[in-house]
Parts: sequence; C-alpha cells; structure tokens
Amino acid sequence: MRRPCLLGALLVGALFFCVSLFLTVDVRAEAGADLLEEGRQSAQAGELSSALLSFSAYKQEHPNDPRPYLYSGMALLKAGRGRDAAIELDEAAARGLSEAGDAIEYARGRMELGNLREAARALAEWEESDRLPAEGLWVLSDIHYRLKEAQDAQRVFEKFAARQPDDPRVNLRRGQIYIYLEEYEKALTSLEHAVWANPESPEAHFEMARTLYYGINFEAGKKVAAKAVALDPDNPEYLHLLGITCDRLEQYDEAVSHLEKAAELPGAFNRIYFDLGNALRKAGNTARAQEVLKTYRSLHQESEAQANRDKIIEALLNQGRLQIQQGDIGAGRSSFLRVLEQDPDDWLANSFLAKIYLSSGRGRLAQPHVDKLLELAPDSSEAHYLAAMYWRQARDASKALSHAEESKRLRPGDAELRNLLGNLYFALGQWEEAAQEYAAAVGLAPDRLDFQANHKTALKKLNR
Repeated sequence: MRRPCLLGALLVGALFFCVSLFLTVDVRAEAGADLLEEGRQSAQAGELSSALLSFSAYKQEHPNDPRPYLYSGMALLKAGRGRDAAIELDEAAARGLSEAGDAIEYARGRMELGNLREAARALAEWEESDRLPAEGLWVLSDIHYRLKEAQDAQRVFEKFAARQPDDPRVNLRRGQIYIYLEEYEKALTSLEHAVWANPESPEAHFEMARTLYYGINFEAGKKVAAKAVALDPDNPEYLHLLGITCDRLEQYDEAVSHLEKAAELPGAFNRIYFDLGNALRKAGNTARAQEVLKTYRSLHQESEAQANRDKIIEALLNQGRLQIQQGDIGAGRSSFLRVLEQDPDDWLANSFLAKIYLSSGRGRLAQPHVDKLLELAPDSSEAHYLAAMYWRQARDASKALSHAEESKRLRPGDAELRNLLGNLYFALGQWEEAAQEYAAAVGLAPDRLDFQANHKTALKKLNR
C-alpha cells in the first residue's frame, strides 16, 4: 500500500525539480536581459562606466552572445573611444550577428569608424535574401552613396523608397544619387520636392544649389546656396559653394567674403584656400592671393604626404600579414618594423610584433610593443592578454594574472585566454580556480586536446 505513495512522492519531487529548474533558467535569462537593458540605458544616459560594467557582467554568463560586445562597441564609440569600439565590434562580428537589427547597428558603428566596406558586407547578405528591413536598406544605400557607388546606391535606395515612399528622406537622397549620375534635371526635380517638403532643411537647399551650379544656373544657385548658409552658417561646405557661385557670377568681393568665412571655420578643407586665392587674384588683391595660395600648396602637400604614408603603411601591413601566413616570420617582422618607422603608434604593427616576440620567448623585445598597446588602449582586451603573456614569460604570475583577469572581464569568450588563466592559477597553486578556467576553455573549444589535458591535471590536483 505504501508503493503508490512513494511513487507519488517521487513524481511530485520530479515535478518540483523540473519547475525549479525552469524557474532558475527563466530567472537567469531575465537577469541577463535586465543586464543588457541596464547597460543600454546607462549608455544612452552617457554613463559609460556603468554601461560597460553591465555588459561585462552579461558577458561572463553568455560569452558567445554577440550583443554585449556590439552594445559595448557602440557605447565606446559614442564616448569617442574608437579603437576600443573597433575591438568590441570585431568580437561581436566573430560571434555572428543573427538579428537584422543588430547587423544594422553594427553597420552604423563601422560607418562611424570609417570602415564602409565592412559595413556594407555586414548588410549585403541580408539584402540579397530580402530579409533586410527598410531602415537597413536606407543604411546600405547610404554606404554605397558614400563609396560613390551610384548604381548600387540607386538599386538599394529604390527598394527602400518602394517600402517607405512617404519618408521625408526619399526625395533628398534620390536627388543626391541623380547628381552622382550627372542627371541634373532629374536631380533638380527631386530636390525641389525635398525643399518643398522641408523648407528648413539646410542640406536640401545645399544639394539643390549644388545641382544648379553643375547645371550652370548660377543666379538661381546663389539664392538657394544663400538660404542653405542662412540655415546653417557654420558649415564650411555651404559657404564654399556660395563663394564659388559668386565667383562664377564675377562677384569677386562677395566671393572672397564667403570664402574667408569658410576658411576660418572648423572643418575647413584645402579646396577653400585654392578658390579663395583665385577669387582674391580676380578681385585685384594679388599679394593676399599669393599668400593664400601658398597656404593651399602647403596644406595640399601635407595631405599628399599623409596619403602616401597611409598607402605605404597599408601595403606594409598587408605584406607583413602575408609573410606571416606563409611562415616567413623574419620578413614579416621586418615589414612591421618598417611600419613603425612611418607611425610608431600603429596598433596592428605593435600587436603583430608583440606576438612574434612572445611566441619565440623573447619577452624583452616584446615589452616596448606591449607597453605601447597598453598606452594606446588601456581598456583593450588584446593589450591586457599580451601583457599577461609577457609577465608570464617574465615569471611574475601575479602581474600576469592581473592583466589576464582584466582581459577576461572584456572578452570572456576567448578559449586561449581562459586556458592561460588556468595556467596562471595552476602556477600559483590555486587548483580550484585553475580547474574552473580550464573547464571554461574546454567548453569554448571542445576539440582542443591540450585544454582537456590541462583540465584533467587540475582536477587531479584538486582531488588530492
């Protein structure tokens, strides 16, 4: 008679366990969602430290979820820490962006960092499979527009316009694309609609004025350009257009006045000085014209030199990567050292050199590059990871552990890092912590036999 009662008790116990497990999982998931939301709210409020703490706490429980890395990257970008933001966005991409909204946010981040090609790649697959929401189509079209890929910009934009025909941005962007295609009559029609729909938009007036300038309608163009300047008087591009339009109308004194104002504004570009010098010459002020044109030549030469340096650095970095991939470590090292001759603060060159020296056990040679990385980005997971490697080789496990834990706080989903932490705890005789880190490494990289062996060794030590 007691067996049914026992069975009932077991069933009740099993049910209680299942419900408890479900509630525990549900509570953890809800807590994780709360951390993400808390982090996003802190980021929106400009509280960067609080935001990063929330995202970091979420990473510890969900190391392979791309969202905390994505949101950290965007928060860092908003705070002006572009290098740190790029590292977080790289981590997000490595984990896969499975939601269209996340892919769009990632693309916006890459755009802000100037990585337009990477931004386009993040959205291309979604667009090809017709899974990209309207706002994503707008962003992708904008990327192609900025890359001056007019045909692709128009193709994607028309998809957006078909879905959102009443969006106030439609006529403005259609007009801008027509300008690139040199179809000025169509551009003017679209931009007239844009100005009519939003008469207080300085950008719409500027684009319309630009169309009229290219269409050699300078009288009308001057009026519209003046309206753009009145709406946004601190935009050097708007003042420049008004100045060169006056120049084409042979109103040289007025052209000089607008161009001089443009040259004094933040964001003034080299072409302003060239056109100002020519306007001064036409206005009869030869001495001042020569002085301004001399400034233009100096700025132009400086820009050219920087562009050449950038090309040399990019070529050397690509060469160094290829040499490393081909196993020619010495040649790769030489390429990266040549990069530092051009720019001692280049992140990639310092990172590669630190890794090359550390992998061959030459910690002293790695140290200046590790120090430079920590100086350039004190919150970088990679910099702290390499610092941990350096101090481990220097036989200072405590300092190595400090850097490794900081790296883990930022990037808990890195199997190599978790194995390194296991090694450091093992060296300090902290078997339980070592076993936990090795277990995490095995979970993140289950095919690594060396991680498995380390975990078994730590467990044996712990069981003794």
